[in-house]
Formats: sequence, C-alpha cells, structure tokens
Amino acid sequence: METISVFDIFKIGVGPSSSHTLGPWLAALRFVQACRDSGWLDRIEHVSIDLFGSLAKTGRGHGTDLAVLMGLTGLDPVTCDPDRLIGLADSIRRSHRLELGGQRSISFDPATQIIFHRDRCLPGQWPDSCYRGPSRFGCYVLRQ
Repeated sequence: METISVFDIFKIGVGPSSSHTLGPWLAALRFVQACRDSGWLDRIEHVSIDLFGSLAKTGRGHGTDLAVLMGLTGLDPVTCDPDRLIGLADSIRRSHRLELGGQRSISFDPATQIIFHRDRCLPGQWPDSCYRGPSRFGCYVLRQ
C-alpha cells in the first residue's frame, strides 16, 4: 500500500480554497516561465488575465486575484513570505506597475487586466483561465 503524506492532500494557498488560489498562482508562474523560455518575456508590454467559471464567481473572495498577481511577479507559493503578499498587491494596485517574473516592470492595473467572466465557462477545463501577453511583435497566450 502506498503511503501519502498530509502534504500530498493539503496544499499551501492564500485563500480558503487552494483550487482557486494555488491553481491560478501556478498557472501565472507557468505563463511567466513559458514567456521566459520562448524569449517573449522581454517583449511583453502588458498582461491580461481572463478568469472563467468558478474562478470568476468566487475569485476576489477566495483570493484568486491576489494569487494571480503573486504568480505574475514570479513568487513561489511555497517559499514566499506570506506577510509580504498584501503589501505587494497593494503596491501593484496603487502604482499600476508589476515586476513580471520579478525582472521586468510593466504597466498593470489589476482592476482592468484581471477580468472576471462570471457568466461564462469555457468547455473542456475546470477551473479555467487564460493569460495573454501582447507585444508589438504579436501575442503570447497560455490557457490553463
């Protein structure tokens, strides 16, 4: 019989539901890493995130928007200082600037660039999110 740890069952997150925090946080990290790996990170001028289904319906209340912000900055959900998260998010909201992947400052307004599609679900995945990084060279898209 295989042994599982409590750490296999419970995951670290910033809200009451790890599927609505850890999932979007990791998706944002994957987006940043995919942009970095493909050479797009230095080209991206701004980022927009579309959240669908349950992510959109409970997003703010469950901390999905905070998790997306932290993932975009490149913070690791396991090793980051949780006491720092709210201050960092407030700073991004006030300045409308985000350090994408912790290395490139871009214009970012969470109020308009994290879009909650409460009345839409995309077929085939749950929960669903789409990360877009437009630049003058095209657009890098990651759907999670």
